[in-house]
Order: sequence, then structure tokens, then C-alpha cells
Amino acid sequence: MLYQQKVDLKNLQSLLLAEQLRHSRFGLPGVQMLAVFAVFGLVWFQVDTQLLIGWGMAMSLLSALQIIQISRAMRQKSFIDRPARTEIQLAVGAVVNGGAWALSVIWLEPQLPDMSFYFLLLLVTIMAVTTMAVISAVRIVYQCWLLSTLVPIAFLLSWQFDERPFNALMSLSLVGLTCVLLFVGYWVSQSFSELTKSNLERQAMNQEFSTLSENLKVRNFQLQQLRDQLAEIATVDELTGLRNRRGGNQLLELELERAKRTHVSLAVVAIDVDSFKQYNDTYGHPSGDRVLQQIAEVLISTTGRAGEAAIRMGGEEFLLVLPGAESDDAMKTANLVRERIEAAAIAHSESKVASCVTVSLGVVSYIPDRGSDISELIAAADRALYASKSGGRNRVTLGRIQA
Repeated sequence: MLYQQKVDLKNLQSLLLAEQLRHSRFGLPGVQMLAVFAVFGLVWFQVDTQLLIGWGMAMSLLSALQIIQISRAMRQKSFIDRPARTEIQLAVGAVVNGGAWALSVIWLEPQLPDMSFYFLLLLVTIMAVTTMAVISAVRIVYQCWLLSTLVPIAFLLSWQFDERPFNALMSLSLVGLTCVLLFVGYWVSQSFSELTKSNLERQAMNQEFSTLSENLKVRNFQLQQLRDQLAEIATVDELTGLRNRRGGNQLLELELERAKRTHVSLAVVAIDVDSFKQYNDTYGHPSGDRVLQQIAEVLISTTGRAGEAAIRMGGEEFLLVLPGAESDDAMKTANLVRERIEAAAIAHSESKVASCVTVSLGVVSYIPDRGSDISELIAAADRALYASKSGGRNRVTLGRIQA
């Protein structure tokens, strides 16, 4: 593969161990405890009860110790710092657990009739198959568990082949099953390893692309002129962060079409800063820019409902789009904007309206029909705005669409 050289084998081993620990911490003890309860149900009336309970407690303790060992490895992250040592510890634990089950079968064998004993063997083989799902990420661990469990039992059956009618057949079956499970476990482990390696290679590729992206930053200066040209047709106003006229028209077209389909109201509020030219002449354009930014913040704060948006149409002119707003709601929003801007108390000594910056607003709300377009909506809002400015400014006027 293209990025195969990027894979660190130690890192790969650590990831496989992490997956093994995560799945086996409770998975393997859980499978073994289910097997313990199954053995209880199978041999309860055929084995001394006290001995059987003692065996169950010993197997439970073994499972608990296994959980503690795996939890400690995960907590200390030894699978990252010392992966080889962690793998050895897991393999030893697998041998101990598998050997415990083999010894359990050997211990129970003389006390069970033929049918119960063969059911016990079936139970152990089912556990061997099930265990593959939780401890096969690291191949050696499952191999150790499998060999330490089934091989001693197969040896016992071959040694006592004439004591039970099917011992020889069972011994051969266990040997064959062990070979099959070793092969399947190897295939599962190899597949999981390849999948993990592919993920590492993908991460390496992403890192390569990230580095390439960093290198491309040196070309930003060459792209600056193109970026400036694109800013003119972009949909976001650079000064205020609001939609610009182009973006606003696109939004209005979408909301108008939605209002036509759903037969709900669409309202707009045209806004103009009173005596803004005099403000710029008195305080300078940088201060004027800051005023526009403050007004944009007020507009954003009053457009919290879904679909509502604020637009900078150009200069000191703004527009609010209020989908679904009736005339009363749109007037409330407009008055709230006017009051908040006036409450900001931005000094404006040359204003003929107040001692601070104020705005005039025009409101239009209607349910559009199939022939409606945004030009008539904006024109109606502008007429209402003009009425506010002609009537003394710092006020809100409700307009209407002309038939």
C-alpha cells in the first residue's frame, strides 16, 4: 500500500492489545462465569455439593483476578509503554484460565456418567468457540487459551480411550476442532490486524495531507488579490459578519418561495442609521465602522428564531428578514431594535434627533401570492422607512404592499 511504510509496528501492537483488553476485560470472565453456571446445572446432583461450590468459588476468583489484571493494564496503559510485556502477561493469564478448565474436566470426569461427561465436553467446546470473539485480536493469547484448554482434555480422552465408548472419537474430534479453531483464530486475528494497519495508514495519509496543507499557507499572499475580488461577490459582509446584499437577496428569494408554498406571512424590516454621514464626518470612519458593528450585534441578538436573519444592504442600511411574522410581531421586533440601539447610548453630537445614535425603521408583512417578488417587498419596506425618516426619524412605520 502507498502508506504502508508509515505504520509503526509497536504502535500496531499497542492498538491490538488495547482492543484485546477492552473486549476481554468483562467478555472473557463473563463467558467463563456462564460456563460455570452451566456446569452447576449439569452436575449438581452428581458431584459433592460442597466440592462443587468450592470449585465455583475458585473459578469466580480466577475470573475476578483476570478482571483486575486487565483493568490494571488499561489504567496504567502498559499496552502502550510495554506492549511485549503486556502480551506475555495476557498469554500467561490465558494459559492459567485454560488450564483451570482442563483440570476441571479432568477432576469431574471420574464422577460423571457417560452422557453427562460428553455434555460437559460439548460445553467446553462451545466456550472455546465463543471465546474467540473476545480474545482473538492478539493471536498468541487465544492460541494459549485454546491449547491449554482442549489439548489436555484430548490427551486424557486418548489415554482413557477404552474407558468410555466414545473417548477415542471425542479425542480425535477435539484435536480436529483445535486445529480448525487455531486456523480460524489466526484468520480473524490477521484480518483484525490488517484492518488496524489500514486505519494507521489512513491516519498517516491524513497527517501527510495536513503537512501539505501547512506548506500551502505560504501561498496565501499570492491568493490575496483573488480573495479581495471574490469578497465583492461573496455572501458575507466582511465588516459586520452579516449577509451582504447578494447573500440577502438569495435568502429573500428562498424565504419568499417558502412563504408562497406554505401560505404564511413574510415580514421584512428596513433599517437606516440616522445622520450617519454627519457621524462619520465628526468622529471618523473607523468610529463609524464600529457603530455599524454594534448595530449588527443588536440585530443578531433580536433574530433568534429559526429562519430569521439580518442583512447589511450597503453603507448604513440594514434589513431584517422575519419568516412567519405577522405585522404586530414584526413591529414589536422593529421597536425592540430601535430601543436597544438607543439604549446603547453611542454619542452622536451632530444628530438632529437625539444625543446618541438612532435608527429609523420601515416594516412590511404580507402573505405573498404566486406573482410576488422580492423587489416589491423591499420597495414597500423602503417606502415605510422613508416615511419614518420624513416623520422625524428614530421611529418605526408599518407599510404595505401596493396592489
